[in-house]
This record gives sequence, structure tokens and C-alpha cells, in this order.
Amino acid sequence: MPNFHPLALSPRLAHALRILAVLAFLGAMAGGCFDSETSPNTPDPAVSEYPFPDTAEQLMANVRAAYQDMDIAEYAFTLHEDFVFLFSSECLIAPDGCAYTREEDLLHTGRLLGGETGYDQAHDRVLPAVRDIEFVEFENLTGWSEVSPEEPGFPGGMKAMYAVTALLTLNTADDNSYGIDALQVFYLKQEMGTAPGGDSRLRFYLMGQRDLETD
Repeated sequence: MPNFHPLALSPRLAHALRILAVLAFLGAMAGGCFDSETSPNTPDPAVSEYPFPDTAEQLMANVRAAYQDMDIAEYAFTLHEDFVFLFSSECLIAPDGCAYTREEDLLHTGRLLGGETGYDQAHDRVLPAVRDIEFVEFENLTGWSEVSPEEPGFPGGMKAMYAVTALLTLNTADDNSYGIDALQVFYLKQEMGTAPGGDSRLRFYLMGQRDLETD
């Protein structure tokens, strides 16, 4: 599970915003915690405005860019139709089954990237939205390797462990931010996709993302 550290946060909001940041960044925001009761618009563009992901490195660059641009349509373009997000076993706010489907991930990530405010139900108050996301670190620690047959869920794929450090700036009058440190495993798969111009070419998709336990 990621480590979260306030950088310049009002003490009275620290606990509530820590929970918001955990839930939002992992795509685990429960229904009612954001102000929208309906699914945000998450269109899947036929062709991305980002460089075509014909390498693993380009796909991951597009994932990073989509978060920093807070662009849910571009983020959706990186995901395989069978994408799964896997929560760590120590995550106290994980949903039943400790996993999200592509649709569930897009729902909650869309709320985060859409700049929606949150709601602290325990204290009946609105929490500020995330205004900006910046990755301080997004580093492949292991290089890419094939997923072994003994590792279920992502047959024919490849994986790598990433160190992720991100800065979330909140939409407040003062400069309030949150830092996030995490280790995550990303699973990719190469399949045919539509390239600019309408041609079919091999491209990479994000098949899965696993949040790891950290000390």
C-alpha cells in the first residue's frame, strides 16, 4: 500500500484528506465519497493524441502523461478491455475481492482526474478536489520480464515493478499538497490496435496493475 505524507496541509483536514488521497489515487473511492452520483464521461477514443504505444516504454509514458494531464480519455486508451487493478492484501479500503475491473477503475479514476470534490461522511464536510498531479518518480526498477505460467491472471503478458512518487496538489486557496510513494507492478500485453491513419498495428495495452505492500 502506498505511503502518504502531507507537505503543507491544514491539521484539521489532515486525517480526512489522507483517506481521500488513498482512495482516490488507487481508484478506490467508494460511492458517495465524490460529489457525483453518476459515472463520469469516459470515452474510449479510436485514436489517441499521444504517441502510438508500439513499445512498452511508450505505453507507460502515456499512462504517466494521462495522469499528469488529468485526461481520462487518454488513460482509458491505455487500458486493455480485460484490465484489472489488484489491491494489496493490507489495504484496509479495498473493495470485496480486492480488485477492480476496467469499468470500475475508469469510474473512480475518472472522478479523480475530473477534479471532483470529495465528501467526508464521518464529519459531514466537503473535501477539496485534486487540481494537479505531478510524478516526481515513475521508474522501472526491474526491467520487463515474461509473466510465468505459475502467476495467474495475465497469461502471455509481461511485467515490471515501478517506483512511483507523485505530488497531488489540492484545489484550495492555500498551497496544499500530498506526496505519495508506492511500489506497483504493471502487466502489459501486445495486441493489434488501430494506429493513426486507421491502419492496424501491434501495440501494447495495460492489462493489470498490482499495488504492493510496503514497510
